[in-house]
Amino acid sequence: MNMEENCPDNSIEQELLIEQEEIKSKPYRSTSSLSHILAYEPAIPLDKIYPFRVSEEQCKTAMLKWLVKNRYVCRNVLDQIEIVDFYGVFLPSYSFDIKYSAEYSAMAGYYRKETHTEYIEGQLRARPVTKVEKVLDWQPYKGVEKGSYSEKVFDSYCSKTFNVDSSDQGAKSFSKKADSFFEKGGENSNITSYDSKYTDGYITVPFVLSAESAYEQKIKKDVDKIIERDVKTAIPGDRKDALKWDADIKKEMFTYYKPFWIIKYTYNAKCYIYIADGTDETSMIGTFPQDEIVAAEGNKHIIPFFVLFAAFIITALIFFFWRVPSTVIDSDKIAHTNTVYIIRGVIFWGLALSSAVTFITGGIGSSNVDKQNAVSRQRLDAALSDPDSVFNRYSPMDPDKFILGA
Repeated sequence: MNMEENCPDNSIEQELLIEQEEIKSKPYRSTSSLSHILAYEPAIPLDKIYPFRVSEEQCKTAMLKWLVKNRYVCRNVLDQIEIVDFYGVFLPSYSFDIKYSAEYSAMAGYYRKETHTEYIEGQLRARPVTKVEKVLDWQPYKGVEKGSYSEKVFDSYCSKTFNVDSSDQGAKSFSKKADSFFEKGGENSNITSYDSKYTDGYITVPFVLSAESAYEQKIKKDVDKIIERDVKTAIPGDRKDALKWDADIKKEMFTYYKPFWIIKYTYNAKCYIYIADGTDETSMIGTFPQDEIVAAEGNKHIIPFFVLFAAFIITALIFFFWRVPSTVIDSDKIAHTNTVYIIRGVIFWGLALSSAVTFITGGIGSSNVDKQNAVSRQRLDAALSDPDSVFNRYSPMDPDKFILGA
């Protein structure tokens, strides 16, 4: 991969600068020091950056819609949440372009058929028997395999941008999703050369891993697997053995930042979080306060329906393959056959009717949930007309004491 191909021309950079000025006309500065991150800052220079494409106002609007969209969210969520922290953050990554030349040696095995005749003693004379056996012949093989591989490495410490209650399984599970979201997101725009003007007003999380450590810990195993796979593919024959290879690996690397919005908030004194891609306003994840009563109402009929429907399908398959023989002779067998058909019909149609009733009642329960959520949608219209009515409602919690799940 030619690194210069990723550098946009000056016209694109000028467009990004203009767009950044519009986005940052009202930069939101976090009240959090994030001292637990900044204390580890190493001196690793930045090469490139994905600038913010999603403004603070767009992020607010997207969060409000996302909250109400969640089916079992508490109905008064927009009236009760309090903002703990709201900031834009740049997270660090490496991009590696790897080229390799691997010298290898191995034994290549080829199958061939070998025919021979054996004589088996009979009563009168020996009888010839022809046998065919598969024989494997081995031959040494050497060669050189060349290839390339590109990979991006997300810095391992970035998931620590928020604290997680280790005793809360839901919070621990979400932190893993957040790691994946951070790793895959933040790159839905043009990358440009790094300039501090893009990060002014935002938090910049420093690198923790050096380039060599990032390579060794994150992608070296993958590179070795790819080289071995390509070498094995290049060796001819039916079998391969005693493979040895030694590769000359050349690495080209650049560092870059990618942007995210993070909103920490509370509801009834419990901590929740919203994370949005800074380059795509439709990409977000988060946790939200769930109304347990509404959730129970919505799930009350759904689970029985799926259980009954699964039983219905299994029963239908059993009845399809369990067929009564058509050649029935005496009257006792005919009566037994009729009884079996009646039992099968009762079970089959009973399950079908139960599934249909459960599905209908589940739909009624779902409509009740939707009616309750309609209150939140009405409140959403008012909140969208004045997002600050929600986002200016601050929590007294110290941002550095925010613990997801607590």
